[in-house]
Amino acid sequence: MIKECIQKDINTMNDNKKTKAQLIKELTGMRQLISDLENEHIRADELFFQTVHSWEDTFNNITDMITIHDKDFNIIQSNKAAEKILKLPNLDKASNTKCFQYYHGSDLPPEGCPSCDCLNTGESCSFEVFEPHLNSYIEIRVIPRFNINNEIDGLIHVVRDITERNKAEKQLIESHELTRLLIKSTAEAIYSIDMNGNGLMVNEPCLKMLGYSHESELLGKNMQQLIHHSH
Repeated sequence: MIKECIQKDINTMNDNKKTKAQLIKELTGMRQLISDLENEHIRADELFFQTVHSWEDTFNNITDMITIHDKDFNIIQSNKAAEKILKLPNLDKASNTKCFQYYHGSDLPPEGCPSCDCLNTGESCSFEVFEPHLNSYIEIRVIPRFNINNEIDGLIHVVRDITERNKAEKQLIESHELTRLLIKSTAEAIYSIDMNGNGLMVNEPCLKMLGYSHESELLGKNMQQLIHHSH
């Protein structure tokens, strides 16, 4: 398109019937066209640079580890979080950066690795595991990469440290169990209900007071109606 515009102007200028003033005017217009095209090219380069820079900033500011792998299990790109936690070398210079070495501290992929299966199936997967090498519980999301021929070209790993979340969940379960044991062992009649007044838990003294023999007879039932009906 650019070439056609310039050629059209050149063809117009080759008209011998035109005056010198007309030729100068057209030459000035042609120079302006070339200048505008050059400026447009510069703006396109700047926009491309800004887009790439913005993407890199976003990529590196994500706190989850992100690593991009080739089909041979080499990590070929990573964000800052992965670089720090996995202690990765300079990926532009390193030639052997097997993911299983940095994630698992092993010389081979772990047996039954879901990521390896993803290379065969071409389907994304997600799993949680305790990784001794990192001394952390991690959640791994694996996404296949495809080339222009729709062939698997590698994988993307998005890895989140869920150690603190697992600790919190464990503490919550332990707290609920302790509360349940305390309620079960007390001599007072105690029950708990949901927002609709339906029974969630009933201890033995409460069962006896209401004339029931098993907790299942009250769970999910409206406790207020049962209590008033019993008395």
